[in-house]
Amino acid sequence: MNARPAVALAAAIALAANPSGGNAAPRPTPTFAERAADAVETIRRHWYAGHGRFRLCADCVDATASDWGADSLIDVLYLRWLLTRDPALVGLFREIVEGEPGDTLGGFSDVPMWDAVAAIRAYDVTGDPRALTQARREYDALATSRHFALAPCPAIDTQLRDGGGSGIRTLETDANRILVGASLAGRVRDPIYARRALADAVRRYDAVRAAFLGPGTPLYSVYLFPRSGRCVREPRRQLFASVNGRMIEAGLVLTAVTHDERFARDAHDTATAIASLRDNRGVFVDLQAQNDVVAPLVVAMLQLARAGAPPAWLVWNARAMGSSRRADGAYGRFFDGPPPPRDASVSVFETNGGLALAVAAAPFAPLARGPDDDWQLAQHHPIAIRAAPARYAFHGSGIAFIGPLPAPGDPLCRPLTVGNCEGGRVAIRVDGRLPASEVGIWQGKSLVPSAATVLFAWRWATSGDHVIDFDPVTPNPKQGDTALDLREAVVLP
Repeated sequence: MNARPAVALAAAIALAANPSGGNAAPRPTPTFAERAADAVETIRRHWYAGHGRFRLCADCVDATASDWGADSLIDVLYLRWLLTRDPALVGLFREIVEGEPGDTLGGFSDVPMWDAVAAIRAYDVTGDPRALTQARREYDALATSRHFALAPCPAIDTQLRDGGGSGIRTLETDANRILVGASLAGRVRDPIYARRALADAVRRYDAVRAAFLGPGTPLYSVYLFPRSGRCVREPRRQLFASVNGRMIEAGLVLTAVTHDERFARDAHDTATAIASLRDNRGVFVDLQAQNDVVAPLVVAMLQLARAGAPPAWLVWNARAMGSSRRADGAYGRFFDGPPPPRDASVSVFETNGGLALAVAAAPFAPLARGPDDDWQLAQHHPIAIRAAPARYAFHGSGIAFIGPLPAPGDPLCRPLTVGNCEGGRVAIRVDGRLPASEVGIWQGKSLVPSAATVLFAWRWATSGDHVIDFDPVTPNPKQGDTALDLREAVVLP
Protein backbone atom coordinates (compact mmCIF):
# COMPACT_ATOMS: atom_id res chain seq x y z
CA MET A 1 0.00 0.00 0.00
CA ASN A 2 3.03 2.29 0.39
CA ALA A 3 6.77 2.25 -0.17
CA ARG A 4 7.95 1.18 3.24
CA PRO A 5 5.87 -2.02 3.54
CA ALA A 6 6.77 -2.88 -0.08
CA VAL A 7 10.45 -2.82 0.82
CA ALA A 8 9.63 -4.76 3.97
CA LEU A 9 7.92 -7.44 1.89
CA ALA A 10 11.10 -8.06 -0.09
CA ALA A 11 13.10 -8.17 3.13
CA ALA A 12 10.68 -10.60 4.73
CA ILE A 13 10.87 -12.99 1.80
CA ALA A 14 14.66 -12.72 1.76
CA LEU A 15 14.71 -13.67 5.42
CA ALA A 16 13.12 -16.99 4.49
CA ALA A 17 16.58 -18.12 3.39
CA ASN A 18 18.55 -16.44 6.15
CA PRO A 19 16.46 -14.88 8.92
CA SER A 20 19.49 -13.61 10.81
CA GLY A 21 20.56 -11.38 7.92
CA GLY A 22 24.11 -12.80 7.85
CA ASN A 23 25.79 -16.18 7.48
CA ALA A 24 24.48 -17.70 10.71
CA ALA A 25 22.21 -20.73 10.66
CA PRO A 26 18.45 -20.00 10.70
CA ARG A 27 16.96 -19.48 14.13
CA PRO A 28 14.43 -22.06 15.31
CA THR A 29 11.52 -19.62 15.07
CA PRO A 30 8.39 -20.82 13.24
CA THR A 31 8.00 -20.15 9.55
CA PHE A 32 4.92 -18.31 8.35
CA ALA A 33 3.53 -21.63 7.10
CA GLU A 34 4.06 -23.19 10.53
CA ARG A 35 2.42 -20.22 12.22
CA ALA A 36 -0.65 -20.61 10.00
CA ALA A 37 -1.06 -24.27 10.86
CA ASP A 38 -0.49 -23.46 14.54
CA ALA A 39 -3.18 -20.75 14.47
CA VAL A 40 -5.81 -23.21 13.24
CA GLU A 41 -4.72 -25.82 15.77
CA THR A 42 -4.84 -23.18 18.54
CA ILE A 43 -8.44 -22.39 17.66
CA ARG A 44 -9.36 -26.08 17.66
CA ARG A 45 -7.53 -26.81 20.91
CA HIS A 46 -8.29 -23.74 23.02
CA TRP A 47 -11.15 -21.76 21.53
CA TYR A 48 -13.56 -24.11 19.80
CA ALA A 49 -16.03 -25.67 22.24
CA GLY A 50 -17.81 -27.94 19.75
CA HIS A 51 -21.27 -27.75 18.21
CA GLY A 52 -20.42 -24.53 16.39
CA ARG A 53 -19.64 -22.62 19.60
CA PHE A 54 -16.52 -20.69 20.59
CA ARG A 55 -15.19 -19.61 23.98
CA LEU A 56 -14.76 -15.93 24.74
CA CYS A 57 -11.46 -16.71 26.43
CA ALA A 58 -9.27 -19.79 26.29
CA ASP A 59 -10.11 -20.80 29.87
CA CYS A 60 -13.76 -19.67 29.80
CA VAL A 61 -16.44 -22.27 30.53
CA ASP A 62 -19.23 -20.54 28.66
CA ALA A 63 -19.25 -20.58 24.86
CA THR A 64 -21.39 -19.04 22.14
CA ALA A 65 -22.20 -19.48 18.47
CA SER A 66 -23.16 -15.83 18.06
CA ASP A 67 -21.82 -12.30 17.73
CA TRP A 68 -18.51 -10.79 16.78
CA GLY A 69 -16.19 -12.75 19.08
CA ALA A 70 -17.23 -16.16 17.78
CA ASP A 71 -17.72 -14.78 14.27
CA SER A 72 -14.17 -13.36 14.18
CA LEU A 73 -12.77 -16.87 14.70
CA ILE A 74 -15.07 -18.13 11.95
CA ASP A 75 -13.38 -15.48 9.79
CA VAL A 76 -9.98 -17.02 10.65
CA LEU A 77 -11.13 -20.53 9.74
CA TYR A 78 -12.71 -19.18 6.55
CA LEU A 79 -9.39 -17.59 5.59
CA ARG A 80 -7.66 -20.92 6.03
CA TRP A 81 -10.26 -22.66 3.88
CA LEU A 82 -9.97 -20.00 1.15
CA LEU A 83 -6.23 -20.51 0.99
CA THR A 84 -5.94 -24.29 1.41
CA ARG A 85 -9.38 -25.85 0.73
CA ASP A 86 -8.55 -28.08 3.69
CA PRO A 87 -11.29 -30.75 3.74
CA ALA A 88 -10.98 -31.07 7.52
CA LEU A 89 -12.43 -27.58 7.82
CA VAL A 90 -15.57 -28.54 5.91
CA GLY A 91 -16.65 -30.81 8.74
CA LEU A 92 -16.06 -28.05 11.28
CA PHE A 93 -18.14 -25.62 9.21
CA ARG A 94 -20.92 -28.20 9.04
CA GLU A 95 -20.93 -28.14 12.84
CA ILE A 96 -21.18 -24.35 12.66
CA VAL A 97 -24.25 -24.65 10.42
CA GLU A 98 -25.81 -27.17 12.81
CA GLY A 99 -25.10 -24.91 15.78
CA GLU A 100 -26.51 -21.74 14.23
CA PRO A 101 -27.56 -19.00 16.68
CA GLY A 102 -31.19 -19.29 17.70
CA ASP A 103 -31.94 -15.59 18.29
CA THR A 104 -32.70 -13.94 14.95
CA LEU A 105 -33.17 -10.34 16.14
CA GLY A 106 -33.15 -9.38 19.77
CA GLY A 107 -32.24 -6.07 21.32
CA PHE A 108 -29.21 -5.36 19.10
CA SER A 109 -28.97 -4.66 15.37
CA ASP A 110 -25.28 -5.53 14.97
CA VAL A 111 -25.50 -9.07 16.39
CA PRO A 112 -27.62 -10.59 13.57
CA MET A 113 -25.46 -8.91 10.94
CA TRP A 114 -22.24 -10.36 12.37
CA ASP A 115 -23.96 -13.75 12.44
CA ALA A 116 -25.27 -13.37 8.88
CA VAL A 117 -21.73 -12.82 7.57
CA ALA A 118 -20.60 -15.94 9.43
CA ALA A 119 -23.48 -17.91 7.92
CA ILE A 120 -22.46 -16.82 4.41
CA ARG A 121 -18.91 -17.99 5.15
CA ALA A 122 -20.35 -21.35 6.24
CA TYR A 123 -22.44 -21.56 3.07
CA ASP A 124 -19.41 -20.88 0.86
CA VAL A 125 -17.46 -23.66 2.57
CA THR A 126 -20.19 -26.30 2.84
CA GLY A 127 -22.72 -25.42 0.14
CA ASP A 128 -25.38 -26.25 2.73
CA PRO A 129 -28.55 -24.29 1.82
CA ARG A 130 -29.45 -24.06 5.51
CA ALA A 131 -26.56 -21.66 6.00
CA LEU A 132 -27.84 -19.37 3.24
CA THR A 133 -31.34 -19.58 4.73
CA GLN A 134 -29.90 -18.57 8.08
CA ALA A 135 -28.14 -15.55 6.55
CA ARG A 136 -31.37 -14.51 4.83
CA ARG A 137 -33.35 -14.89 8.04
CA GLU A 138 -30.90 -12.72 10.01
CA TYR A 139 -30.75 -10.12 7.26
CA ASP A 140 -34.51 -10.01 6.64
CA ALA A 141 -35.26 -9.62 10.33
CA LEU A 142 -33.33 -6.33 10.44
CA ALA A 143 -34.27 -5.13 6.96
CA THR A 144 -38.00 -5.41 7.75
CA SER A 145 -37.84 -4.18 11.35
CA ARG A 146 -39.20 -0.78 12.35
CA HIS A 147 -37.30 -0.73 15.62
CA PHE A 148 -33.87 0.41 14.39
CA ALA A 149 -34.36 2.79 11.41
CA LEU A 150 -35.20 5.79 13.58
CA ALA A 151 -34.94 9.58 13.51
CA PRO A 152 -32.89 11.70 13.38
CA CYS A 153 -30.96 9.60 10.81
CA PRO A 154 -33.18 6.65 9.77
CA ALA A 155 -30.81 5.61 6.97
CA ILE A 156 -28.38 4.40 9.66
CA ASP A 157 -29.64 1.72 12.09
CA THR A 158 -29.52 2.32 15.82
CA GLN A 159 -27.52 -0.28 17.69
CA LEU A 160 -30.15 -0.90 20.34
CA ARG A 161 -33.84 -1.60 19.77
CA ASP A 162 -36.12 1.45 19.75
CA GLY A 163 -33.18 3.81 20.16
CA GLY A 164 -31.98 2.57 23.54
CA GLY A 165 -28.53 3.54 24.75
CA SER A 166 -29.06 7.20 23.83
CA GLY A 167 -29.84 6.28 20.22
CA ILE A 168 -26.22 5.51 19.36
CA ARG A 169 -25.40 4.16 15.88
CA THR A 170 -22.45 1.85 15.30
CA LEU A 171 -21.07 1.09 11.86
CA GLU A 172 -20.68 -2.52 13.01
CA THR A 173 -24.34 -2.89 12.04
CA ASP A 174 -24.46 -1.28 8.62
CA ALA A 175 -20.99 -2.31 7.38
CA ASN A 176 -21.99 -5.93 7.96
CA ARG A 177 -25.46 -5.29 6.52
CA ILE A 178 -23.97 -3.94 3.29
CA LEU A 179 -21.69 -6.97 2.97
CA VAL A 180 -24.56 -9.37 3.66
CA GLY A 181 -26.91 -7.69 1.20
CA ALA A 182 -24.33 -7.65 -1.58
CA SER A 183 -23.31 -11.25 -0.83
CA LEU A 184 -26.91 -12.49 -0.86
CA ALA A 185 -27.51 -10.70 -4.16
CA GLY A 186 -24.75 -12.80 -5.70
CA ARG A 187 -25.92 -16.10 -4.21
CA VAL A 188 -29.72 -16.38 -4.01
CA ARG A 189 -31.67 -17.70 -6.98
CA ASP A 190 -34.72 -15.45 -6.51
CA PRO A 191 -34.03 -12.48 -8.86
CA ILE A 192 -36.55 -10.18 -7.14
CA TYR A 193 -35.02 -10.84 -3.73
CA ALA A 194 -31.51 -10.41 -5.16
CA ARG A 195 -32.36 -7.02 -6.69
CA ARG A 196 -33.96 -5.83 -3.46
CA ALA A 197 -30.98 -6.92 -1.35
CA LEU A 198 -28.53 -5.28 -3.75
CA ALA A 199 -30.51 -2.02 -3.83
CA ASP A 200 -30.51 -1.96 -0.03
CA ALA A 201 -26.75 -2.59 0.03
CA VAL A 202 -26.02 0.27 -2.38
CA ARG A 203 -28.37 2.61 -0.55
CA ARG A 204 -26.78 1.76 2.79
CA TYR A 205 -23.29 2.08 1.32
CA ASP A 206 -23.93 5.65 0.17
CA ALA A 207 -25.52 6.56 3.52
CA VAL A 208 -22.55 5.13 5.42
CA ARG A 209 -20.02 7.07 3.37
CA ALA A 210 -21.95 10.28 4.00
CA ALA A 211 -22.24 9.64 7.73
CA PHE A 212 -19.06 7.86 8.86
CA LEU A 213 -16.16 9.00 6.67
CA GLY A 214 -13.89 11.34 8.52
CA PRO A 215 -12.92 14.71 7.04
CA GLY A 216 -10.13 14.40 4.50
CA THR A 217 -9.65 10.64 4.91
CA PRO A 218 -11.15 7.48 3.38
CA LEU A 219 -11.17 5.81 6.81
CA TYR A 220 -14.48 5.16 8.56
CA SER A 221 -15.29 6.16 12.10
CA VAL A 222 -17.55 3.83 14.08
CA TYR A 223 -20.04 5.85 16.17
CA LEU A 224 -22.76 8.40 15.52
CA PHE A 225 -24.50 10.19 18.36
CA PRO A 226 -27.89 11.93 17.99
CA ARG A 227 -27.55 15.55 18.99
CA SER A 228 -29.80 18.53 18.30
CA GLY A 229 -31.93 16.70 15.75
CA ARG A 230 -29.08 15.18 13.74
CA CYS A 231 -26.47 12.43 13.99
CA VAL A 232 -22.86 13.51 14.47
CA ARG A 233 -19.55 11.67 14.63
CA GLU A 234 -17.52 11.57 17.82
CA PRO A 235 -14.97 14.41 17.44
CA ARG A 236 -12.04 12.09 18.14
CA ARG A 237 -11.66 9.58 15.32
CA GLN A 238 -12.71 6.07 16.34
CA LEU A 239 -11.18 4.03 13.50
CA PHE A 240 -12.13 0.46 14.26
CA ALA A 241 -10.29 -2.24 12.30
CA SER A 242 -13.51 -4.25 12.09
CA VAL A 243 -15.69 -1.70 10.32
CA ASN A 244 -12.95 -0.53 7.95
CA GLY A 245 -12.28 -4.14 7.03
CA ARG A 246 -15.95 -4.87 6.44
CA MET A 247 -16.34 -1.74 4.26
CA ILE A 248 -13.32 -2.76 2.16
CA GLU A 249 -14.71 -6.25 1.64
CA ALA A 250 -18.20 -4.90 0.99
CA GLY A 251 -16.81 -2.60 -1.71
CA LEU A 252 -15.10 -5.50 -3.45
CA VAL A 253 -18.26 -7.61 -3.35
CA LEU A 254 -20.41 -4.72 -4.61
CA THR A 255 -18.11 -4.27 -7.59
CA ALA A 256 -18.25 -8.01 -8.32
CA VAL A 257 -22.06 -7.96 -8.29
CA THR A 258 -22.73 -4.58 -9.95
CA HIS A 259 -19.58 -4.26 -12.14
CA ASP A 260 -19.36 -0.67 -10.90
CA GLU A 261 -15.69 0.01 -10.21
CA ARG A 262 -16.33 2.93 -7.87
CA PHE A 263 -16.88 0.53 -4.97
CA ALA A 264 -13.56 -1.22 -5.58
CA ARG A 265 -11.79 2.14 -5.90
CA ASP A 266 -13.20 3.19 -2.55
CA ALA A 267 -12.04 -0.11 -1.06
CA HIS A 268 -8.50 0.39 -2.32
CA ASP A 269 -8.45 3.97 -1.01
CA THR A 270 -9.48 2.81 2.46
CA ALA A 271 -6.95 -0.03 2.41
CA THR A 272 -4.17 2.38 1.46
CA ALA A 273 -5.17 4.75 4.26
CA ILE A 274 -4.97 1.90 6.79
CA ALA A 275 -1.20 2.40 6.57
CA SER A 276 -1.62 5.54 8.71
CA LEU A 277 -2.75 3.38 11.66
CA ARG A 278 0.79 2.37 12.58
CA ASP A 279 3.56 2.91 15.06
CA ASN A 280 6.98 4.36 14.23
CA ARG A 281 8.15 1.03 12.80
CA GLY A 282 5.23 0.97 10.37
CA VAL A 283 3.34 -1.82 12.19
CA PHE A 284 -0.44 -1.64 12.51
CA VAL A 285 -1.66 -0.50 15.94
CA ASP A 286 -5.17 -1.39 17.10
CA LEU A 287 -5.89 1.48 19.49
CA GLN A 288 -9.28 0.19 20.49
CA ALA A 289 -10.93 -1.89 23.17
CA GLN A 290 -12.63 -5.26 23.47
CA ASN A 291 -15.45 -4.23 21.14
CA ASP A 292 -13.18 -4.14 18.10
CA VAL A 293 -11.88 -7.18 16.24
CA VAL A 294 -9.06 -7.14 13.68
CA ALA A 295 -9.87 -10.35 11.77
CA PRO A 296 -12.29 -8.57 9.37
CA LEU A 297 -9.50 -6.18 8.35
CA VAL A 298 -7.16 -9.11 7.72
CA VAL A 299 -9.86 -10.81 5.60
CA ALA A 300 -10.22 -7.63 3.55
CA MET A 301 -6.48 -7.26 3.03
CA LEU A 302 -6.26 -10.87 1.91
CA GLN A 303 -9.14 -10.39 -0.55
CA LEU A 304 -7.32 -7.40 -2.01
CA ALA A 305 -4.11 -9.41 -2.33
CA ARG A 306 -5.97 -12.28 -4.01
CA ALA A 307 -7.29 -9.71 -6.49
CA GLY A 308 -3.76 -8.60 -7.34
CA ALA A 309 -2.86 -5.91 -4.79
CA PRO A 310 0.59 -6.17 -3.15
CA PRO A 311 0.46 -8.26 0.05
CA ALA A 312 2.93 -5.94 1.78
CA TRP A 313 0.62 -5.01 4.68
CA LEU A 314 0.02 -8.66 5.52
CA VAL A 315 3.66 -9.71 5.37
CA TRP A 316 5.12 -6.67 7.11
CA ASN A 317 2.75 -6.97 10.05
CA ALA A 318 3.20 -10.74 10.22
CA ARG A 319 6.98 -10.23 10.40
CA ALA A 320 6.52 -8.10 13.50
CA MET A 321 3.89 -10.01 15.42
CA GLY A 322 5.91 -13.07 16.44
CA SER A 323 6.80 -11.35 19.70
CA SER A 324 3.12 -10.91 20.61
CA ARG A 325 2.42 -14.67 20.71
CA ARG A 326 2.13 -16.33 24.10
CA ALA A 327 3.29 -19.92 24.67
CA ASP A 328 -0.30 -21.22 24.50
CA GLY A 329 -0.74 -19.79 20.99
CA ALA A 330 -2.74 -16.71 22.02
CA TYR A 331 -1.71 -13.44 20.40
CA GLY A 332 -1.90 -10.03 21.99
CA ARG A 333 -3.97 -7.26 20.46
CA PHE A 334 -0.88 -5.23 19.51
CA PHE A 335 1.09 -6.85 16.68
CA ASP A 336 4.20 -4.89 17.69
CA GLY A 337 3.71 -5.38 21.42
CA PRO A 338 4.64 -7.97 24.00
CA PRO A 339 2.65 -11.16 24.51
CA PRO A 340 -0.27 -11.09 26.95
CA PRO A 341 0.80 -11.45 30.59
CA ARG A 342 1.45 -15.09 31.46
CA ASP A 343 -1.45 -15.63 33.86
CA ALA A 344 -3.91 -13.18 32.30
CA SER A 345 -7.18 -14.11 30.65
CA VAL A 346 -6.88 -13.44 26.93
CA SER A 347 -10.16 -12.70 25.18
CA VAL A 348 -11.20 -13.80 21.72
CA PHE A 349 -11.55 -10.10 20.88
CA GLU A 350 -7.86 -9.59 21.63
CA THR A 351 -6.38 -12.64 19.91
CA ASN A 352 -8.39 -13.04 16.69
CA GLY A 353 -6.34 -10.50 14.73
CA GLY A 354 -3.03 -12.29 15.29
CA LEU A 355 -4.56 -15.66 14.48
CA ALA A 356 -6.04 -14.25 11.26
CA LEU A 357 -2.79 -12.58 10.24
CA ALA A 358 -0.83 -15.78 10.82
CA VAL A 359 -3.13 -17.58 8.38
CA ALA A 360 -3.38 -14.81 5.79
CA ALA A 361 0.34 -14.02 5.45
CA ALA A 362 1.50 -17.61 4.97
CA PRO A 363 0.89 -17.98 1.19
CA PHE A 364 2.99 -14.90 0.37
CA ALA A 365 6.13 -15.86 2.31
CA PRO A 366 5.63 -19.41 3.60
CA LEU A 367 9.29 -19.94 4.58
CA ALA A 368 9.82 -16.51 6.12
CA ARG A 369 10.39 -16.35 9.86
CA GLY A 370 9.53 -13.59 12.25
CA PRO A 371 12.14 -12.31 14.72
CA ASP A 372 12.75 -13.78 18.14
CA ASP A 373 10.78 -12.34 21.03
CA ASP A 374 12.39 -8.91 21.34
CA TRP A 375 10.23 -8.14 24.37
CA GLN A 376 12.15 -10.70 26.44
CA LEU A 377 14.80 -7.99 26.68
CA ALA A 378 12.36 -5.44 28.11
CA GLN A 379 12.50 -4.00 31.61
CA HIS A 380 9.34 -4.10 33.73
CA HIS A 381 8.63 -1.10 35.96
CA PRO A 382 5.79 -0.96 38.51
CA ILE A 383 3.79 2.25 38.08
CA ALA A 384 0.57 3.73 39.43
CA ILE A 385 -1.02 6.05 36.88
CA ARG A 386 -4.68 6.34 37.82
CA ALA A 387 -5.67 9.80 36.64
CA ALA A 388 -5.25 12.12 33.68
CA PRO A 389 -3.54 14.31 32.75
CA ALA A 390 -0.38 12.30 33.33
CA ARG A 391 2.96 11.74 31.58
CA TYR A 392 5.43 8.88 31.31
CA ALA A 393 8.94 9.63 30.03
CA PHE A 394 11.51 6.96 29.24
CA HIS A 395 14.49 6.04 27.09
CA GLY A 396 14.06 3.03 24.82
CA SER A 397 12.78 1.68 21.52
CA GLY A 398 9.40 0.40 22.70
CA ILE A 399 6.80 0.90 25.38
CA ALA A 400 3.84 -1.10 26.63
CA PHE A 401 1.46 -0.34 29.48
CA ILE A 402 -0.30 -3.05 31.47
CA GLY A 403 -3.38 -2.72 33.64
CA PRO A 404 -6.60 -4.52 34.53
CA LEU A 405 -9.82 -4.89 32.60
CA PRO A 406 -12.62 -4.38 35.14
CA ALA A 407 -15.22 -6.87 36.27
CA PRO A 408 -18.71 -5.91 37.42
CA GLY A 409 -18.45 -4.33 40.85
CA ASP A 410 -14.98 -2.88 40.30
CA PRO A 411 -14.72 0.93 40.62
CA LEU A 412 -13.52 1.10 37.00
CA CYS A 413 -16.66 -0.76 35.77
CA ARG A 414 -19.17 1.84 34.62
CA PRO A 415 -22.18 0.45 32.72
CA LEU A 416 -23.56 2.77 30.04
CA THR A 417 -25.46 1.77 26.89
CA VAL A 418 -25.27 -2.03 27.04
CA GLY A 419 -25.27 -2.84 30.75
CA ASN A 420 -21.74 -4.23 31.07
CA CYS A 421 -18.46 -2.49 31.92
CA GLU A 422 -18.08 0.22 29.30
CA GLY A 423 -17.30 3.80 30.30
CA GLY A 424 -13.81 5.07 31.01
CA ARG A 425 -10.94 6.10 28.71
CA VAL A 426 -8.11 8.57 28.08
CA ALA A 427 -6.58 10.12 25.00
CA ILE A 428 -2.93 9.45 24.24
CA ARG A 429 -0.19 11.51 22.65
CA VAL A 430 3.04 9.86 21.50
CA ASP A 431 5.92 12.33 21.63
CA GLY A 432 3.37 15.12 21.53
CA ARG A 433 1.29 13.79 18.62
CA LEU A 434 -2.08 12.08 18.51
CA PRO A 435 -2.08 8.75 16.67
CA ALA A 436 -4.28 8.64 13.58
CA SER A 437 -6.86 6.65 15.55
CA GLU A 438 -7.50 8.92 18.48
CA VAL A 439 -9.39 6.68 20.90
CA GLY A 440 -6.33 6.23 23.13
CA ILE A 441 -6.90 3.70 25.92
CA TRP A 442 -10.53 2.68 26.41
CA GLN A 443 -9.91 0.61 29.53
CA GLY A 444 -13.47 0.65 30.81
CA LYS A 445 -14.78 -1.43 27.89
CA SER A 446 -14.45 -4.89 29.40
CA LEU A 447 -16.32 -7.93 28.10
CA VAL A 448 -13.87 -10.51 29.48
CA PRO A 449 -12.35 -9.17 32.71
CA SER A 450 -8.65 -9.70 33.33
CA ALA A 451 -6.31 -8.85 36.17
CA ALA A 452 -3.74 -7.67 33.63
CA THR A 453 -3.67 -6.98 29.91
CA VAL A 454 -1.59 -4.95 27.47
CA LEU A 455 -3.53 -1.70 27.09
CA PHE A 456 -1.12 0.13 24.79
CA ALA A 457 2.07 -0.69 22.89
CA TRP A 458 4.26 1.35 20.56
CA ARG A 459 7.70 0.87 19.01
CA TRP A 460 10.38 2.90 17.24
CA ALA A 461 13.08 1.77 14.82
CA THR A 462 15.86 2.92 17.18
CA SER A 463 16.23 3.72 20.85
CA GLY A 464 15.72 7.27 22.08
CA ASP A 465 14.02 9.58 24.59
CA HIS A 466 10.22 9.48 24.38
CA VAL A 467 7.18 10.81 26.21
CA ILE A 468 3.66 9.37 26.42
CA ASP A 469 0.95 11.80 27.56
CA PHE A 470 -2.42 10.68 28.93
CA ASP A 471 -5.07 13.36 28.42
CA PRO A 472 -8.61 13.75 29.79
CA VAL A 473 -11.50 13.31 27.36
CA THR A 474 -14.86 14.91 26.76
CA PRO A 475 -17.55 12.45 27.91
CA ASN A 476 -19.94 10.80 25.47
CA PRO A 477 -22.82 8.32 26.03
CA LYS A 478 -20.88 5.30 24.72
CA GLN A 479 -17.36 5.67 26.07
CA GLY A 480 -18.03 7.66 29.21
CA ASP A 481 -15.59 10.05 30.80
CA THR A 482 -11.95 10.00 31.84
CA ALA A 483 -10.64 6.90 33.61
CA LEU A 484 -7.30 5.09 33.73
CA ASP A 485 -5.52 2.48 35.84
CA LEU A 486 -2.00 1.55 34.71
CA ARG A 487 0.05 -0.80 36.91
CA GLU A 488 3.17 -1.61 34.87
CA ALA A 489 5.35 -0.08 32.16
CA VAL A 490 7.32 -2.42 29.92
CA VAL A 491 10.26 -0.63 28.28
CA LEU A 492 12.23 -2.14 25.40
CA PRO A 493 15.89 -0.98 25.27
